[in-house]
Amino acid sequence: MLVMYTKCLKQLKQTEEYVRVTLKLLGKGAAVEKERLRRRSALKIGTKPNLENDENVPVDGYLEELMKVIPTLQRDTHVPLQSFFANVEVDENIVYDEDQDSFILQLKMRYLLVDDLRVEKAKARMVPVAGGQGRDIWLETEKMVVVKNGITRLQLRSNVSCPPSLVEMGY
Repeated sequence: MLVMYTKCLKQLKQTEEYVRVTLKLLGKGAAVEKERLRRRSALKIGTKPNLENDENVPVDGYLEELMKVIPTLQRDTHVPLQSFFANVEVDENIVYDEDQDSFILQLKMRYLLVDDLRVEKAKARMVPVAGGQGRDIWLETEKMVVVKNGITRLQLRSNVSCPPSLVEMGY
């Protein structure tokens, strides 16, 4: 139903609604993949997996078209990271720069969609834990990254040093 509605919105040039519905369609496709991965990891030894009943959500090609339409919108479009990614982990090894006041950390995550995602800039925010005082620290990628289906890693750099009280990531 969403597929047909998305096609109608595109033909009618209802861009705002097209973007909203297409993001919902892509999110549904990602949720099906996330559930498939969860069931696959929970399989018991000696049992046959029954993955034939997986709901088929055809989302191939929608991301590319969506990425052409989004820049034409009047306002920014924000989508939570967990909509299209799973198993987000922060590498505990932080690399501090000796020559400047900055550091690099790595995010590891599973991208759930089939279409490649071109990321011009990714940002993450470090916040004080347990209501500690201090300011948030923003980190971002230094170059464009193409994210493919499966496990991906993003290196994020800050432009300041990290006080020890900042250890949780907000994304």
